[in-house]
Amino acid sequence: EKGATALEIVARKPKHTEIINYLLSKGVDANATDHEGNNALMIAAGGNDLDNVKIFAEKTKNINWVNKEGVSALTNAVKSGSSEIVEYLLAKKADPKVVDNNGNHLGYYLIQSYRPARPGQKDVFTEKMNLLQNAGVNLAQPQKDGSTVLHLAVSKNDLNLLKKLEPLKVNVNAVNKEKMSVLHKAALVAKDDILLKYLVSLGVDKHLKTDFDETAFDLA
Repeated sequence: EKGATALEIVARKPKHTEIINYLLSKGVDANATDHEGNNALMIAAGGNDLDNVKIFAEKTKNINWVNKEGVSALTNAVKSGSSEIVEYLLAKKADPKVVDNNGNHLGYYLIQSYRPARPGQKDVFTEKMNLLQNAGVNLAQPQKDGSTVLHLAVSKNDLNLLKKLEPLKVNVNAVNKEKMSVLHKAALVAKDDILLKYLVSLGVDKHLKTDFDETAFDLA
C-alpha cells in the first residue's frame, strides 16, 4: 500500500545482490518510486551494503532524484548509510549541495547521523564530515531557519560531538529565527553543566537575548 516495488523492499538488506539481480532480470524497474517519491537507490543508500548501491546506481537514470521531501540518495547515505556509500555516490556525481524542502543542507543530516563510536570502531561521523567538506559543502553555513550544526548538535548532549565540529569554525554567536544562540539551546536541553562550560570557553556571548528577551541564564 505504500507503492513500493519488490526491489525497494530488499534494497537495504545486506547480501541480497542475488535477489536484486534476479528481480532486475525479471523486469522490475529500478527507477520506479513509491508514494513518497523514493526509488530503490535512495533506500539502499541509507543502508550499509555498498554492493546493493552499486547495482542500483548503474540502473538509476538520475542519481540526484529527490523524493517529496527534497531528500536524495546522498542525503540518505549521509543520514544513515556508511561512509563508503557517501564516498561512492560523490564519485558518481551525486550533488553535495542538495537542500531539502525545509531548507536543510547535508550538515543537518550529518548531525542526525551521529552515534558515539565504540572502542575499536572507526569514526564514521568524521569520515563523512571530511568527505562532505572535500566535496565543497560549507558545513558552517546555517540552515534556512538560522540553526547551525552547533544548534543541532547540542540536542545530542555529547561533548565529543561538539569537539568534532570545532575544525568547522562555526560562528558560536549565530542565532536562529527565534534569536536563540547555541548557548540558549544548550541551557534548555543540556543534562548537566559540561556543554555549557564548553560553549562558554568558545567565547559564546552570554548576554544574547531571545525573541522573548531571555538570556541563557534565564532559560537555565
